[in-house]
Amino acid sequence: MREIYIKKMAENLKEQTKGYKELLKYSEEKKAALVLAKMEKLDSIIQQEEELIKKLGAFELERLEIQKSLAEALNLPHQDLNWDSLRNVLKKEEEEVLAGITLELKKVIEKLSDINSLNKKLLDQSLKMVQLSLNTIAGEDEKIYSKEPKPKGKGGSFLDIKA
Repeated sequence: MREIYIKKMAENLKEQTKGYKELLKYSEEKKAALVLAKMEKLDSIIQQEEELIKKLGAFELERLEIQKSLAEALNLPHQDLNWDSLRNVLKKEEEEVLAGITLELKKVIEKLSDINSLNKKLLDQSLKMVQLSLNTIAGEDEKIYSKEPKPKGKGGSFLDIKA
């Protein structure tokens, strides 16, 4: 019985790896859309990402159920089942297969994290540019930081920035 759960775990982790690779592809596409300021493309990518994230969430819930079943089959408390405890009961071939899959998944997630970090920086820069543009349009092109407060009533703006 435990072999069935181990096989299901391997299949689940392979599917998650495939999903995270697709998510990585979307993140790379997002980076290009951010650099080129293609907001419609960015919106489309985000919608596709959201659908994929839902699927990945379902895979993770399935993995947790498999993990519970495997823990029961091994007579271990579910909370105690981790990679180290699992290694002790796996056959060498099973361990190699699961180790390979988890290593690949970990690498993909690390790359995804790196690209998402870069995308966050690009997005922050884009927001700063938008804010600078709004300030310029609103007539606030003076220094942002100064020791002396701006005199009130000087200069006008054709935008009501309170709205």
